[in-house]
Formats: sequence, structure tokens, C-alpha cells
Amino acid sequence: MRITNWSFKKVKEKFVVCGLVYQSPRFPDGCYIHTSYITEIKCRLSDNELDIFTFSGSHYILKFEGMLTNSLSTLDEVISHFGLSKEIYDSYVSCAKVKDEQELATARKELIFENSLYIKTVGFIPVKAFYRGDDDDIQEVPVDLESSGIGRFTYLSIEGVFEFGFLHTHNGWKLSSWKGALANLHIYNEGYDLQIEGAETPISIKQGQSAWIGADWVRELRALCGTDDEICYK
Repeated sequence: MRITNWSFKKVKEKFVVCGLVYQSPRFPDGCYIHTSYITEIKCRLSDNELDIFTFSGSHYILKFEGMLTNSLSTLDEVISHFGLSKEIYDSYVSCAKVKDEQELATARKELIFENSLYIKTVGFIPVKAFYRGDDDDIQEVPVDLESSGIGRFTYLSIEGVFEFGFLHTHNGWKLSSWKGALANLHIYNEGYDLQIEGAETPISIKQGQSAWIGADWVRELRALCGTDDEICYK
């Protein structure tokens, strides 16, 4: 079995892998899973791959290029916990650099409108974001995940320019804020089907598909909020 768009997660001093599974006898391809806790890791540096063995007896193959950058700090802990070679970290960083260059090239191609935000997401989990302002300059936007008493939120912003945020639901996003210069969204979904709510007409993005959210949908949101300059759900 393979897992893509993966990350390590620490749970009560043990580690699991989260990501999209393929070639599984139990789950459909592209299903987001958490493995049982990891019991053994073998590294094949020549192939830039890890073999992961779990408590349930499962065996997963993880390619370095498929690791999400938000797992980088946990990777250090995993290397130490399982007594793995430090070369794993360096090999991952090399793969990540190539991947980041590819992501930026994709964003440059897709961001054809000014004041647009490109988001790559794995189901409801955003993993990369880039913003194009009123010139040809494209900036990577940090993906910040926050938790509160009512759930988990993601915020994407550039100070003084725009803010975009949403609440994570069981199968998608519910928009919580849209402020500033942001005029268009381009979302590419690499994971399971995603539903975006906020206006009266929800948007569904299937696995492997893209969607533009443009001026008409924004106007509908602003009308619901009763404002001309921002969208902000409380």
C-alpha cells in the first residue's frame, strides 16, 4: 500500500501516519486515513522511500516527495525515536526543494488574474497557497491552522493585503472571513471530494479537479453579510 500527501503525527508518545492511501484492501484509492501506531521504519535512501510497519500489521510505502512540509518538525522526532539515519532529513529537504519549485511553477501558470489566491488542498486539508497581487509578483502564503471551542479554522493572509479563512467541517470548508484585496480563488483538490459552503450555492470540487471562485460568488457572500468591503461570518 502507498500513502501520498502524508505527514507524521505524534499521539501519546507514539507516531502514526496521516495521508491519502492507495492500493488498500480496505479503503478506496485516495481515502484519507490515520494508520495505527508505527512499530518499525525501514529507509531506502537510494529510492527516497520509507517502509512503514504498523501495530495492525500493515505495511505502507511513503515517498519523500509525498511528505507535507508541515510534518518537517515531527520528522526530526521520528528519526530520533526509531534510530534512523540523519541522511533521511537531508534527502527529504532535497526532494522538498524540487517539489516547492514545481508548486510555484504551477501557481504561476494558474494565477492568471490579479488579486487571486491559489490553494492546493488534500480534501479539506490545505497544503500550499500562493497569492498574485496587482502585478506579476507571486508570494507563497503560510497556511495557519487554529483550533477553538467550536472547531478548527484555517487562515491565509498577507498583512495589509487580504485575509481568507474557513471553518473545517466533516466534508469541507465553511467560509468564515474574506477581507481586503482578494478577488478570486483558484482551488485544486488532490484529495477526496471537497464541499465549500458560505453562500446559498455551495461548491463541490471532486478529487483531481480545480474550481475558480470568482466575483459572482463573492458578491453573493457580501450580500448575505450586508457589506461591500469584506466578508466575515461569526
